[in-house]
Amino acid sequence: MTNDVIDQAIAGYDKFRQLVEDLFQRVRDTLDWIPDALAELVKPIRDGLAFIGDKVAEFERAHEKFERDKGDPDKLRAYAAEWGDKFTQRLDTAAGALDPASLKTTVYWSGPAARTYQIALSEQLKKIDAAKDLGRQMRDSLTNLANAVETFWLTYNSIIWGLVGATAAAIVSAATVVGLPAALGILSAEIAAGIPAIFAIISVIDTTVDTIQNELVAIHDKADDLGEGWQQTDTSTMSHPGDWQTAG
Repeated sequence: MTNDVIDQAIAGYDKFRQLVEDLFQRVRDTLDWIPDALAELVKPIRDGLAFIGDKVAEFERAHEKFERDKGDPDKLRAYAAEWGDKFTQRLDTAAGALDPASLKTTVYWSGPAARTYQIALSEQLKKIDAAKDLGRQMRDSLTNLANAVETFWLTYNSIIWGLVGATAAAIVSAATVVGLPAALGILSAEIAAGIPAIFAIISVIDTTVDTIQNELVAIHDKADDLGEGWQQTDTSTMSHPGDWQTAG
C-alpha cells in the first residue's frame, strides 16, 4: 500500500512537470503574437512566468534527492519486526540454554568452581537482557523511521496532485491573452503555498532521519560495550580437582 502511494507521488510529480512545460509553451506562443509596443502591458505576465519557473526549478532540485532514495516503509517495518521478535526470541533461547534451572542433569556441583560459574552466568544473563533491550530500541527506531517516510509520501502525494490540478486549470485559463494573468495568478498562488509545504515536510523527514541515525549510533556503541563487558569465567578457581564438588 505504501509503495503504491510513493508511485502515485512520483507519477504526480512527472505530470506536474509536463503540465508546467505545456503551460510555459502556451504562454510563450501567445506572447509572441503581442507587439513590442505593448511590452509593458505583458511585463507582469513575464514576471509571473519567471516566478513560477524559479520555484519549479528549486522544487526539482529538492525532488531529485527523494526520487533517488524513496525509502521503503514496508521493508523498514519488516526489519523492525525481525529485531523486535526474532532477535529477542533467539536471545531468550540462548538465555534459557544457559539457565541452570533448564539443565538436564542428576549431578549438582558446589564449591569454588560452582560459585565462580554462578557469578559469571548471572552477569552473562544480565547482558543478554540488555541486548534484548537494544533489539527493542532498534525495532522502535526502525518503526519510527517507517512512519516518518510513510507520512512524508502521503503528504507529498496530496500536495503534488493539488499542484497538478492547479496547473491544469491554469492551462485552460491561458487559452486567451485575456486569461493569461488569471492563469498565472492561479498557479503562482498554488505554488507559493504548495512548494513551501513540500519543503516543510522535507525538513521534517530530514530531522527525523538525523535523530534516528543518532539513535542507531548510540545503540551500536551500547552493543560494543556489551561485547567488551562480557563476563569471563575466573578459571583460577576451577583448575584443581578440589574446586569441583558434588552437592547432595
